Amino acid sequence: FIKSVVYYSKEYFKNSKIMLNSTTVEPEMEFSIFDDEIKSKYKTEDDDTPIYLTGSMDLVIIYDDSALIIDYKSDAKGFKDTKQFSDHLKNQYKPQLDIYKKALNDMYNIDENKIQTKILYFYDYNGKNIVKVGEVDL
Repeated sequence: FIKSVVYYSKEYFKNSKIMLNSTTVEPEMEFSIFDDEIKSKYKTEDDDTPIYLTGSMDLVIIYDDSALIIDYKSDAKGFKDTKQFSDHLKNQYKPQLDIYKKALNDMYNIDENKIQTKILYFYDYNGKNIVKVGEVDL
């Protein structure tokens, strides 16, 4: 299954041409962010504890004045079809990708409206270790 994921990932990027005209391609880009906007948006308790987040973005592709963040997800088991899985990904991971956009804006001063986010997902087709690749734009 892993070999299939690697193969289909390479084929996806080769065929999609999303890296054309890029100035920077960064896999596993690390970030740290402290921001009052994030604190007010995702705060769970009413206190003055600062929110400081660190993490890494799976893949960041930077162009002249815009960027694309790709987050990888895998295994759609438990979902009846790819549309249901795609809807789940949009609902579940949009806050995470919004934080990535804010972090990339802070790091590269790219307008958040010019940062596209995409989830690239892999799933085991009919339990036969046949990998399919799909994408969700957020």
